[in-house]
Amino acid sequence: MSAGDMFFLLSGFAGGLALFIFALDLLAAEMREAVGAYFRKQAIRTRSRTAGRFLLGMVGGILMQSRAAGLLLISFLNARLVALEDSLALWCGLAVGSAVGVVVLSLKLSPYFFIAIAVGFAIRMAAAGRMRRIGGGIMAVGLLFLGIDAIARSLGAHVETVSWLFSTFTSGWPGWAGVLAGAFLLAASTGSAAPPLAVVIGAAHAGVMGPGAVVAAVVGAQLGAGCLVLRQARDTEIETRRAVAIPLILALVSSAAAVVAGRWVIGAVADAGRAAALLYLGSVAAGTLLTLVLRGGITALLRRMIAPDEQPSDGSYLDYQLINRPEEALRSVLRELHRVAGICRQSMYLAGEIMLKEDARKVRRVRLNEDVVDEIKDAMRDYIAQISLRQLSRRQAILVQHLNRCMVDLERIGDHVADISEISLIRFRKPETIVDEETFGILYRVYVAAREVVDRVVESLRPELKDHQEAARRILEARDAYMRRSVQAKREFTERLVSGRFPPCAGIYLTAYLSTFDRLVKHAKVIALAEQQPQFWIKESKLARVSEPLPMVKVKELIEAEDYLRRLQLEEYL
Repeated sequence: MSAGDMFFLLSGFAGGLALFIFALDLLAAEMREAVGAYFRKQAIRTRSRTAGRFLLGMVGGILMQSRAAGLLLISFLNARLVALEDSLALWCGLAVGSAVGVVVLSLKLSPYFFIAIAVGFAIRMAAAGRMRRIGGGIMAVGLLFLGIDAIARSLGAHVETVSWLFSTFTSGWPGWAGVLAGAFLLAASTGSAAPPLAVVIGAAHAGVMGPGAVVAAVVGAQLGAGCLVLRQARDTEIETRRAVAIPLILALVSSAAAVVAGRWVIGAVADAGRAAALLYLGSVAAGTLLTLVLRGGITALLRRMIAPDEQPSDGSYLDYQLINRPEEALRSVLRELHRVAGICRQSMYLAGEIMLKEDARKVRRVRLNEDVVDEIKDAMRDYIAQISLRQLSRRQAILVQHLNRCMVDLERIGDHVADISEISLIRFRKPETIVDEETFGILYRVYVAAREVVDRVVESLRPELKDHQEAARRILEARDAYMRRSVQAKREFTERLVSGRFPPCAGIYLTAYLSTFDRLVKHAKVIALAEQQPQFWIKESKLARVSEPLPMVKVKELIEAEDYLRRLQLEEYL
C-alpha cells in the first residue's frame, strides 16, 4: 500500500467517524429540543412507577442516545425534580434504549439512508417548531448510517491489507487490551457507546474484521459511556453525585455479562457488527435486570459510601397526585417557591464572595444554581397549568396567577445573581478596573443591602407563614433602604469619577454592578406586591377538598385577525 493510499484510507475512516459523531450530536440536540420538556414532565409524573420510569428512559435513550438523555437526567437530579431512587429505573431505561439504537444501526440499510436524509432535510426546511426538530432528527438518523457506510467504504477499498492489520493488531491479549482501551477512550470522549460500536459495524460491513475483538470492543464501549457522567456531576448536589454512580455500576455489571456471554453470541451470529450490537443489547439487558432487582440495596450502598454524613437538600414538592386537591397543590407550589428562593439566596451569598476573590468552584455552583432554577421554572409552569385546569374558587384562581408571577420573578433574580458573578470574573481579568478599598466598600455595602432584600424574600415565602402581607411589608422596607443606599452610591461614584479617583473603565463595571442590583431588587418588589394581595394565603380547611376538572369552554365568537391587522396600519388607531 502506497503512502497516498494510506492517507486516503485514514482520511476516509476519520471522516466517516467524524460524520457519525456529528450526526449523533445533531440527533441528540434536535430530539432534546423536541421532546425534552415532555421527558421532564413525565419523569416527575412517574415517580412512583418503576415500569413507567424504565419505559420513559428507554424511549429517551432511543431518541436522544445516552449522552444527551443522561445530561438531561443530571439536570433533573440537580434540581431535585427526580430523586435518587427514581433515577435508577431511568438510568436503566436509557442504557437499554441506547443499546436498541445500536442494534438498529447494525442493520444494512444503505439503500434507504439517503431517503431519510432527503425527507428530514425537507421537513427541517419547510416546517417550524417541533416538526422542524423532528425533521432534523430524521436527517441525523440518515447521516448516522451514512457515516457507518463511509467507514465501511474506506476500509473496504483495501480489504486484504486492512484485514491483515485487524487480524494482527486485534488478536491475543495485547490486541484485545488495545481494542478495549481504544473503545473506552472513544466512548468516554463522545459520551456514548455508539461511536466505537459503529467502527466495529463499519469494519464488519467491509469484511475486514472478524469476531475476535468483539467482546473487548463492547466492554470498552460500555465502560467509557458509563464514566462520562461522573465528570458532569462535579460540584453538583450530593444526591446527584450518588446517582451518577448508577451508570458506572450498570456498565460494570453489563461488562461482566458481556464477557460471560460473548462466546455464545459470537458463535451464534457470523457477522461481527451484528454480534457486537446484539451482545451489547443482551449484556445491558442482563445488567439492567440485576440492577433493578437490587435497586434498594444499590441506593442504600451509594448513600453509605458517598458522603454519608452530608444531608441532601429538599426535594421537589411538585406532586401530580395532588392536582385534584387544588388547595394542597397550591401549598406545594408555595413550598417549591420557598425552595427556589433558598437556591437564589445561596447564589447571592456566593456572588458576594466571588466579588472579593475569584473562586472557580463557587462560580460553577452559581451557574449550576441558575440552571436548577430554570429547570424548576419549567416544571412549575407545567404543574401550575394542570392546577388551572381544575374548578377553582375565585381566591384560588387569583392565587395561581400570583404564584406563577412569583416563580418568573425568582427566575429573573437567579439570572441577575449569576450576572453579578460574571461581572466579577470579567473585572478580575482587567487590572485597570480595580478600585481603591474605600470605593469598593461603597459598592459592597450596596450589595449587602440587596442581599438583605433577598433574605426577606426567602422568609416571606415560608409555607407555614400566616401573615404574608406583613412579610411583604418587610421586603418593601428593605427595598426602600436599598434604594437610598443605591442612589447615594451612584452619586458618590460620579463624584469620584469626575475627581479622577478611578478611570472610566472601572466606572463601567461599577455601574454594571449597580444596574444588576437594581434589577434584582425590582423583581423582589414585584414579589412583595403579589404577597400584599388579600388572596395570597392558604386556606387550611380546603386542603383535602377535591375539585373536578374544568369543563371545556367553547369561545362563541373568534376575533377577525385580518380586521386587527388592518387596524394596525391605520395612523388614527395607533
